[in-house]
Amino acid sequence: GSSSVRPPQFRGPIDAAQTIMKSHGIRGIYRGYGCTLVREVPAFGAYFAVYDAVKDRATKYFDDNSSSKQQQYNPWLASAFA
Repeated sequence: GSSSVRPPQFRGPIDAAQTIMKSHGIRGIYRGYGCTLVREVPAFGAYFAVYDAVKDRATKYFDDNSSSKQQQYNPWLASAFA
């Protein structure tokens, strides 16, 4: 079989938004957004829960065992583990 290559549907993001607005209105721009929220809300909730827990534990650990300069890295450490 031969594979056919179609030309791009849009010339860029602005052209895509304009074309969608003309044919589907504002609802077309947000089409599929509900599925994105169903995926992202729990994921970000879990991320921030882990981030906060690791940050709190690192702060408690380093409060007793290090200088204030080392404590400034606690949020970075937490984001690496989250």
